[in-house]
Amino acid sequence: MTAEEDDPRIKGGIIKDPRDWMRTAYGPEAYESALSKLPAAEQLLVNGPILAGSWFPLPVWDRFQAAMREEARVRRGHSDMQFNARNMREAGSRTIRTIYKFLLGLMSAKTAIGKAVILYNRVYSEGHFEVVENEVGRAVVRYRDASPAFRTNVTHNFPSGLMFLLEQGGAKRVDARISRDEIVGGKLLFEVTVTYAA
Repeated sequence: MTAEEDDPRIKGGIIKDPRDWMRTAYGPEAYESALSKLPAAEQLLVNGPILAGSWFPLPVWDRFQAAMREEARVRRGHSDMQFNARNMREAGSRTIRTIYKFLLGLMSAKTAIGKAVILYNRVYSEGHFEVVENEVGRAVVRYRDASPAFRTNVTHNFPSGLMFLLEQGGAKRVDARISRDEIVGGKLLFEVTVTYAA
């Protein structure tokens, strides 16, 4: 592997719809302002074609999302949590919103959590997601063995992503909280505890 291939990466299929949503939801001025905070080469990456099956440099995506969160805060008064939740609910991948919404509606929340782990294990170039606990009304999901560089992305997108998937399946009063966030042996150990009404 080259040094570039060793860098933290995220699948293009996860970021294309959110990128397009940010431009629409917050307007072209906010989008361009956020884009302008990045170096020229990174602006080209974010604003260029993003292929679903390709890998995208995670730090570039994280910097752009941070700039968009700031635009959302300044222009709309949205907190990070509001931005993250809107991002998942309104920009969640078309696949999740169409095909999987139907399938998730047929599954129990417990089963949906197991499926979420399968989906998330395809998103990042490092690490592994696993279900630690999965009872009716409560689950704990862990992400481990990844570089600390993944911390920012999972902090902002994993709890809201789990909430989105469970809501698509019909769960009510869904809440997701970070319950563990440590670096152990140089690797990220990150857990989210989810509660819901089935």
